[in-house]
Amino acid sequence: SASMDKAAALRALARLEVDFKRYEQKIKAFNEKSAKFSLTSSENSLSYVQEELKQLKKMYEADDITEETEEIIIKRAQHAVDRSLHYLERSRNITEATLKFSLPREYADMKDALTRNQLAAGKTNDTHEEKLNKLKLGLRRQTIDLKRAEEAHAKLEGDLEKMTIRATANGVLYYGKFVDGVWGGQKTVKSKLRKEGKLTSGEVFMTVVEIRPLQIQGSVAEKDLRKVAAGITGWATPTAELGHRVPVEVVSISSVPTAPGQYALTVGTQAADKGYLMPGMGCAVKLEVY
Repeated sequence: SASMDKAAALRALARLEVDFKRYEQKIKAFNEKSAKFSLTSSENSLSYVQEELKQLKKMYEADDITEETEEIIIKRAQHAVDRSLHYLERSRNITEATLKFSLPREYADMKDALTRNQLAAGKTNDTHEEKLNKLKLGLRRQTIDLKRAEEAHAKLEGDLEKMTIRATANGVLYYGKFVDGVWGGQKTVKSKLRKEGKLTSGEVFMTVVEIRPLQIQGSVAEKDLRKVAAGITGWATPTAELGHRVPVEVVSISSVPTAPGQYALTVGTQAADKGYLMPGMGCAVKLEVY
């Protein structure tokens, strides 16, 4: 629509420029000539009838014609002269008005219309250019926004690939964490593992645990420390099945207390045939000490 408005304005301006040029070069001078010619014609017409009246008077003075007939003819000729005088006066007034007012005003109006259309065409062109520049600016901004969106999308794709977490060991995924072999359960992280949930930096919310071989984490009292050593055997009774005995062997004992009067104890198991036993389950351990 802006381009159509611009084309229409330029077309109207071109037509007006042609009309004004023609008026300035031909029509204006011709109108002035016509006005003057009309005045001259009126003057000539008056001159003709005046001369006719003069000749009639001379002729009637010389001829033997009745006074009544002479009076009628002279009166008719006098009326023609009076009409010509009137027409001449009217022609003078019209010519004066045309030359002094109508033609200058017509010229001024046409020139003013041309100037206005030139300004309007320039304004239309400026408006068109302004709209075009705005469209170009909008397109440039959209191009920049699209590029930024593509970069952001690529970054998100990269982040998504990085978020595909691959465990460093095979095993079972537990929500939460283990502390000294004791599973804290899901309750500590369950409320956070939802939409718009928030985890703190460094917080453990998942743990991958190898299910075999199973080890038992426990503690030994300080009073029994000298009775227990690596390699001592015994058995463990699973809480889930009190009738089962699982062979065990002490793997290690901490050299310093891990709690007041307590030392950490790690016990290996032979639970390959007990498929129901999983990390996080409880048991009671008895060792054969001497």
